[in-house]
Amino acid sequence: MAFVLIGLVSRADVLLIGVAATYAMVMLSLVLLTGYGGHVSLAQFTFAGVGALAYARLDEPNLLGLALAALIAAGVGALVALPVLRLTGLYLALSTLAFAVLMDKMIFQAEFAFKFNGTLATERVSVLGVRIGSDTSYVWFMVLCFVLMGLFLLWLRRGALGRILIAMRDSPSGCGTLGLDLRWFRVGLFSLSAGMAGLAGGLFAGLRGTVGAADFLYFQSLLVLLLAVVFGVTSVTGALLGGTALMLLPVWQSSQPELAGLLFAVLGFGAVLLGRDPNGIANHLFRLGRWADGRVVPQPAGALPRADGRAARGPQARARTLGRRAGHRAGHRADQADQPGGEPEMAALLEVEDVVVRFGGVTAVDSARFSAERGQITGLIGPNGAGKTTCFNVITGLQRPTSGRVRYRDRDVTRWPVHRRAQHGIGRTFQRLEAFGSLSVRDNVRVARDIAGGPLAWVRPSGRGAVEIDALLDRVGIGEYAEERADAVPTGTARLLEPGPRTGLRPAGSCCSTSPPRAWTRPRPRPSARCSRSLAGEGVAILMVEHDMDLVMAVCDDIHVLDFGRIIASGTPALIRDDPAVQRAYLGYAETDHTTEIQAVPDIALEVAP
Repeated sequence: MAFVLIGLVSRADVLLIGVAATYAMVMLSLVLLTGYGGHVSLAQFTFAGVGALAYARLDEPNLLGLALAALIAAGVGALVALPVLRLTGLYLALSTLAFAVLMDKMIFQAEFAFKFNGTLATERVSVLGVRIGSDTSYVWFMVLCFVLMGLFLLWLRRGALGRILIAMRDSPSGCGTLGLDLRWFRVGLFSLSAGMAGLAGGLFAGLRGTVGAADFLYFQSLLVLLLAVVFGVTSVTGALLGGTALMLLPVWQSSQPELAGLLFAVLGFGAVLLGRDPNGIANHLFRLGRWADGRVVPQPAGALPRADGRAARGPQARARTLGRRAGHRAGHRADQADQPGGEPEMAALLEVEDVVVRFGGVTAVDSARFSAERGQITGLIGPNGAGKTTCFNVITGLQRPTSGRVRYRDRDVTRWPVHRRAQHGIGRTFQRLEAFGSLSVRDNVRVARDIAGGPLAWVRPSGRGAVEIDALLDRVGIGEYAEERADAVPTGTARLLEPGPRTGLRPAGSCCSTSPPRAWTRPRPRPSARCSRSLAGEGVAILMVEHDMDLVMAVCDDIHVLDFGRIIASGTPALIRDDPAVQRAYLGYAETDHTTEIQAVPDIALEVAP
């Protein structure tokens, strides 16, 4: 239909459609970077200018020259990302804006580039030796490039790489503790996004025939980002609508001011709607289409096809799922019955050796020394401000110690970054929920599998390992939520996405550091505690930071007590409960003044998840 419309309009309108395609392709680069990756850039139109400049200077009006222009823009994008790796949000946006201003003043207006108010002549692309001479044919080619870029993004979003992008947007810390090297992943993301914008700039140069610095002013990136976000920065449709609106804005301002005012009103209402739906106007159009489709062609809810090809879950489907889950549990119990008896081999999987952490003149951790044994749950407790979280961060790589060592599997991992420790088996959870809320419960586990598999896993078919993942979800008791978004399930249930399935996909003997919140009330034991006990039974070392003494005394095999950064007691729950130093640390009295001891904790029966 687009091709027919291009053939029917005038030459001026054809050129405007080409401009809209350019804007839409630049917005597609924002769909990748901002919509999927969660990073804000105010330099996308500058990257398009880099692509146009490279295309003009290379003087290779063919597909090779266009590809080289995109690669040069991608390289510039990588160089921009390197110095701002640790910045996010507003500071990242300001950094990219500063880069755009610098490029405009010092590069684009230099003698070797466009020069001040100067232009460079360009030729249109030739394909297989055939030059695309007519305006209509060239705009068709641009529309084809937009369609191919959009299909590429849709393919990427529905695969492993798309899941990882969404997960990184939802929780960078969670991705890092799963083993993703966030630094180079972000560099690659910026580079690919800049390359897409550079390709749009090269095509625009061929469309215009001449390009100059005035075509790529830095503040245009603000308009591109604004319209992309308002119309839908998470979808290809939003990029198409935003590119069309950005093209129409100056046209209507000069010819039909009343329509321009209407467009500004749409932008204003769109910005207000973003408070209720961050996916933009395009998402409201999708909802309207689904509503109209349901009214025109009503279908029974149980027969509606899902986006992933499965039928919606009706009563019979839920019954089959429950039966399958029962079969998984029975099979797991049978496997356990066949295993030889005897105690698991006890070995220090994780060792903390004389770790000291100082912040200025404050010593947060002072010569802490303890270990976590394979197949045991080790508790790390202490009053508020004792240094538990700091010690925890040292173990998982989020905090560099002032002195001391952390050993894992008899290897010194003190200087290893977070992702490298995770790749070798040290995982963790957080006090606040770090599940990937925009993904389904099943995809949360898939992300862990994708990251653990490395880059080769990112191009594998999406359905690989689905049976294993579903069995793992059923095993920890959340199989019924597999197709629900993680941010739509109860918080306590979502907690099981962290210590259970993610660790279950790692090699046996890995160390899962857990810090569950006070989200479950007695007399019912916490599901996270049952999950931790089940994992420990498989040879995983569990280090638990917890304030709930009933839970600690019930599930931990060994306990270490921190007070003012020092280990003041270590031993079994019974020894820790009766230790006078622990009583003083928690209750704050002198031993000579009082003889009260911590109340004995009643036995708590924990149901170990099979």
